[in-house]
This record gives sequence, C-alpha cells and structure tokens, in this order.
Amino acid sequence: SSPGIHGVLPNMSAYAKLSTSDVEAAPIPTLHDLQAECELGKLPVESTGPAPVASKTSEVSTTATATATATIVSIPAPAAGRGQSGYGVQNCCCGCSLPTGIRIMSYLDCLHAISFFIMAGWFLWLKVNEGQVDTMIENQIEAEQAEQDVAADTTTVDTETEVETEAEVDTVDSEKLINQINKMIDVQACLVPIYLFLGAVIMFYACKGFKAAAGDVTAATSYLQYRRALVIFTAVTAIFSTGFVGAVFQVIFVYYLMVVVRSHLNNLISAQTDSATASVVVIS
Repeated sequence: SSPGIHGVLPNMSAYAKLSTSDVEAAPIPTLHDLQAECELGKLPVESTGPAPVASKTSEVSTTATATATATIVSIPAPAAGRGQSGYGVQNCCCGCSLPTGIRIMSYLDCLHAISFFIMAGWFLWLKVNEGQVDTMIENQIEAEQAEQDVAADTTTVDTETEVETEAEVDTVDSEKLINQINKMIDVQACLVPIYLFLGAVIMFYACKGFKAAAGDVTAATSYLQYRRALVIFTAVTAIFSTGFVGAVFQVIFVYYLMVVVRSHLNNLISAQTDSATASVVVIS
C-alpha cells in the first residue's frame, strides 16, 4: 500500500517552536535601516513606486526635441571696418590693379625713407669731418686761382699793386665761402634727428602699404590716413618750393593716390561684408 502523507512529508513537529513572547520581542527594521542596508549592498534594490519626476521630465524633453523643427537663419555680421565715402576708382593710373598700385606706392615710400637715412648720414659725416672739408675747399680754391694766374701771365703784365689787391680779394672770398659752407653744415647737422624720424615714419607706413596690398583692412585704414596727411602736407609746402602751378599739379597727383588707397579699402570692406555671416538656429 502507498505510504501516507505523514510518510512523505517530514515531521512538522521536528521544527523548533517559538513562543509568542519571543516573536513579539523581535526587532522590526525601520525604513531608514532598510535604505542603509540597500546602500551597503545587503538587500537588492527594487522599486515598485512611481517614477521620479526627473525621469518624466527627461522623457517629455526627449519627446519635445524629437518633434521640434530647427531653422537656420543667416544674418550678415558687421564688417571689421567702415567704408569710406567719396569718389572711387577701379584701377590705378598706370592701368594696374589697386593692390598693385598700392604696392608700387609702398616701394616708392621705401626709397623716400632710405633717401632720408642717406641724407642724415651724409650731413653727420660732414659735421664730424668739418675741418677736412674746409681744407679741401681751400685747396680747390687755391688750385683754381693758380690756373687763373697762369692764364693772366700769358696775356698781360700786371703791376705789383694790382697783384696784391687781387690776392687779398681772393683770400676774403675764400674765407667767406668756407664760413657759409660751415654754417650750412651746422644747420643740416641739427636737422639729422628730424631726417631720421621722418625716414622711420615713412618706412613704417610703407610696411602698412604692403600689408594693405595683401588685403589687411586695418593696415589699409592706417595707410589711408597717411595718404591724407600727405595731401595736406603737400598743399602747404609745395607752393613754396614749386610755385602755384607746380603746387596744383602736385596736390592733384597726391590726392589721386589717396583715392586709389581709399577705393582699395572700400573693396576690402565690401568683400568682408559679403562673406562674413552669422548663423542663428531658431527652434519652433
């Protein structure tokens, strides 16, 4: 016969029995204790509560982003400089392009600056060697006087009084000439610092001109200011050196060179305005 249920299942009375007082005295863990045990890895973390608010917010944000429409709007950005008003040209007077014309003007400015440096060095050398210069002048005057005396002896016969008078006059003239030359050397020696300063300024703006020809807007603006200053300087000084008619032609020529630089600057600013744009993303 098959064994009964008591033969299959273990004897339930074999387990220890706890009294009611022991069960009631057992400690009941609080919520804080359960959270601490979860943090220490003692209990598996399992949450059946509602999802956190942050999760819902991120889900809503993701859904909104997926359905949003992005529009890119291009707005012209402001150019690095401001255009110069006035008459403009498309080419230089020799038929070359504006950058080439400015580059030629810069080369001429370099030669002008070098001429100031050479002038300063020459007058400084004259001042240092002023005694040698005086001796050279005296020797030259004596050589010319001796040639004149030889020529006079072959044509006429002068009395001793006339010869002495002419010798005294020649001596006075030679001393007067040497004094005038020495004064000129002294004045030019005082102007040597000015020559060096002008040469340095012109060389500085010549370098600006080379940069302007290469497309630098800032250098072109600076070089234009230099050319405007040259127009004013030429208008003030040319009339004293070349007369009214010569001064008019000089001022017109220098003004035209300024117009070439201004036209090149306007072209550079226009090119930057057309190419420089700012992109703005509009989400709707």
